[in-house]
Amino acid sequence: MQTELFDRGEVIELAQESRPMLVASARGYGFRSSPDLTITTRTGRKFAKVAAGDELVVCEEVEGREVICLASGGKGLRFPLKDVAELSGVGRGVILMRVEPKEKLLGALTVSVSSKLVLDMGGGKTRPSSASDFPKIKRGGKGNKVVKRGTAAGLRRR
Repeated sequence: MQTELFDRGEVIELAQESRPMLVASARGYGFRSSPDLTITTRTGRKFAKVAAGDELVVCEEVEGREVICLASGGKGLRFPLKDVAELSGVGRGVILMRVEPKEKLLGALTVSVSSKLVLDMGGGKTRPSSASDFPKIKRGGKGNKVVKRGTAAGLRRR
């Protein structure tokens, strides 16, 4: 199946089925979804609701059985992916991690226990990490300090 993007004239291929995705917002809400990218409306495709002042920070394919979250204050947590609601329609989801009012969720990844990660730090520095560095806590918790020195700026796979 092909579709044409009229504003740029590009042709892209859309798969009949999409893989499950993890979606998370800066305020710590998130959900799993398998959006149908073949259906479109005049207003476009909607698959997430965000409150005023919130924004989506994560939208990635599921690659593991655990979720890791990192907040801008340096706190992080890890919990099973099965605890995250799977939505079939538009929604906000569940609280993945409670973040302080002046902080935001920097990243959320689906990982296996042996996954190697990189913590992006303020000033362009990076620090190697692993999934086991994040404490296993129930979904919706505040997390524990993972970044003790410096400022956390992001979370990604190695």
